[in-house]
Amino acid sequence: MSRRRMMACLALALALTPLALVPPAHAQQQTASQVIERLDTALLDVMRNAVVGYRGRADRLRPVLIQTYDLSQMGQVAVGRTWAGTPPDKQRELVNLFGEFSVANYASRFNGYNGERIEVLGEQPAADGRVLVRTQIVRQGDRPVPINYLMRRDGNTWKVVDVYLDNTISEVARRRSEFSSVIARGGMDALLQSLRERIAQIERETPR
Repeated sequence: MSRRRMMACLALALALTPLALVPPAHAQQQTASQVIERLDTALLDVMRNAVVGYRGRADRLRPVLIQTYDLSQMGQVAVGRTWAGTPPDKQRELVNLFGEFSVANYASRFNGYNGERIEVLGEQPAADGRVLVRTQIVRQGDRPVPINYLMRRDGNTWKVVDVYLDNTISEVARRRSEFSSVIARGGMDALLQSLRERIAQIERETPR
């Protein structure tokens, strides 16, 4: 995998569906690093086992993405000020489409394995009780690619609220820039339609 392709694979691609999986009441508290290790295991499993077909990969990855990311909050931040004035039904639709857009990106790109591994390097405190989990993708014959996850506590676990590529590129900020230009041209309806079209295009263009 090229460096650019691998970084695109891990871009948050920001996923949510209305039926998020709820951990059992008896579940032990997880550390932020353990949550990321679970995500990494799922991603590498899909790659190593060559899960066949776009829909097969989407179905395999969706549950762990739902469990790992605080996608409702990330979606709201990505939409920005427009969120407060958006009717509840359109807020729900935006969150759902936003999630499926991220699932689509993961399913389309995690379709091969070339010996990559993902290392969790540690945690460091961030503002407001949050934690930054530092990881890197190690590839044969190339330099590691740093991927850092900003996380907040959510009950017995931790949730990702942003992802930083190469230590500097905020995925939420990048999405906010994209979304704001669409909203400026046509409002929330234009953003919803844009997400529908992008999801359909990804599925259509992904090899079966």
